[in-house]
Amino acid sequence: MPFDPQQGEWPSKRAVLVAATAAANWHCRFDAEAAALNGTDVLLQKWAKLSDKQRLGRDEASRRWIVSMPDGTVKSIRSQNLDPLYASQFTARAPDAADHCDADGERSYLDREELKTLARTMLESTAEPGRQASATDEVLEALSESDLLELIDGLSRDPSRTGDPTCTQENPEAPEMRSAVRPGGSQDSLRGTSWLEQEEARLKSLAEAQAKKAEELEAREAALHQAESELERKRFCERSERSEQPEAALPMRVPFVVQKESVEQPSPTSTALEAERVDLQRLREEVEAAAKDLELRQQAAQRSAEERELQLLEEESAQMKLASSLKDEEARLHLQRRSLGMLQQAILKAADRPSPGGYVEHTMNDGEADGPDVLEVDRARGDEAERATLHGDTDDDEVWDLDWSAVKHGE
Repeated sequence: MPFDPQQGEWPSKRAVLVAATAAANWHCRFDAEAAALNGTDVLLQKWAKLSDKQRLGRDEASRRWIVSMPDGTVKSIRSQNLDPLYASQFTARAPDAADHCDADGERSYLDREELKTLARTMLESTAEPGRQASATDEVLEALSESDLLELIDGLSRDPSRTGDPTCTQENPEAPEMRSAVRPGGSQDSLRGTSWLEQEEARLKSLAEAQAKKAEELEAREAALHQAESELERKRFCERSERSEQPEAALPMRVPFVVQKESVEQPSPTSTALEAERVDLQRLREEVEAAAKDLELRQQAAQRSAEERELQLLEEESAQMKLASSLKDEEARLHLQRRSLGMLQQAILKAADRPSPGGYVEHTMNDGEADGPDVLEVDRARGDEAERATLHGDTDDDEVWDLDWSAVKHGE
């Protein structure tokens, strides 16, 4: 893009510096595409844009190309400031789709860690000798991605922080021209710098308050240890004095043990320890009693469960016996019902046949009993007619004396 004398600076000075050197170990994908910036060939590396959430309320200028400069530095350039080297090359332009993706299918957004690394590098390059790096890291950790982009944009617009060689030219009129042409950039950089200094001051005050609290706690602990050591020293002195005291000086009527107890004064610490020991013993006894009670309850519950199980087994056995007897009774009733049905059927069949004399014998459960019964009836009729012709009417009574078993045996 040609130089514009009205603006007073090259378009590259309005770019956002994304990495200071290649040693920053940036994990980005190289597209291996080239473009021209102010007549200088640069290498396109990545298309950086904000997410949908961060893009709300921001203009199109927030989306840039990450390019590699000939001197080895990496910068972020707006797409309108880049010119393609070839007529068929259009990679230097912004993608048409809002949701442009890489070949891997993932969005090529700037990583938050990369933004923090960039901001840290820019701050370290222009940091004062007395500034602490830990406070800067804490401030950068608390910033979001949009805040990091604003901070980087503000630092890159400040000529004294970008580190661009073109900004160090000996031209006394350049600062006035830049301040007159672009007052917004200096104001943004001043706001970002003042806000960063305020955050650093706040973090420093918090760190100082925490340090004071830590010192107070350490002083209290030291005083407590000193008091304990003094108490132990006094006890040791008392024990040594009692051991060096001669036995003759003690009254004869008072035992030595009683004298020792009378000389030794109970201290508040020992009294408190004794009270705690008594409480612990009482709690231990309560816990043991509760454990025994729980064990007894568990044993009683186990016995009741066993008794209940035995009772259920007995009831189940009685029910099984009752079911077996009911099945046997049902089978017997079914057999009787079948026998009665067959007898009824035989009686009905016999009632349908004409039987002027004789008898008909029915055999139960025999399907071939109809044929022999008819023959037997016919034979009985023939014998009766023969006897009637031989004996006449006077011999009718003798028919009853007929041996039917012999007749059946003869058949």
